Amino acid sequence: MTFRNGYSAKVALTLKVSGQELALSHVGPNEVSLRELAGSIEPSDAQLVIQIDDSSDVMDVYLPNGIPSDAYEVAYF
Repeated sequence: MTFRNGYSAKVALTLKVSGQELALSHVGPNEVSLRELAGSIEPSDAQLVIQIDDSSDVMDVYLPNGIPSDAYEVAYF
């Protein structure tokens, strides 16, 4: 038996760094995946924002390798 309630959550994943808001496709325990290339960003502090419906969770993170200009995968801790 399959139960369906007709509810679909609105989810937005964003990385805020160096004055930019970068859209994410995936968030893992030590890495995020960018939807689009961001250009080169030096190692820096950032904020990972996970929004589900009207609730947001913001986590301060550090990007030890920054964001290389050709990278979609970005390490954080």
